[in-house]
Amino acid sequence: MKITLISPSPHIPTMIGYGTRILASCLKREGWESQLIFLPRNVGDLYEEGTLRDVVALCRDSDLVGVSLMTDDFRSVVPLTRAYGVHWRRGGGAR
Repeated sequence: MKITLISPSPHIPTMIGYGTRILASCLKREGWESQLIFLPRNVGDLYEEGTLRDVVALCRDSDLVGVSLMTDDFRSVVPLTRAYGVHWRRGGGAR
């Protein structure tokens, strides 16, 4: 099984995505294939369409895709998840 973990955080340069990296290491240690995608940006910025297409292409052969985010990342993550085919409902949560 291939698992892709995405971190869209603007805090990557300072926080370096420790939690996402630890989770990927644990998955690998247990024999799972994992890949990390870091998408640093400025707070409030949205991703360009080309970036969204690139992420979808990178995730295409993944069995599971996880997104690690904080509240200030939500606005930028919705278009990313929609590009992958996940739609958020009002009040949170994916369907």
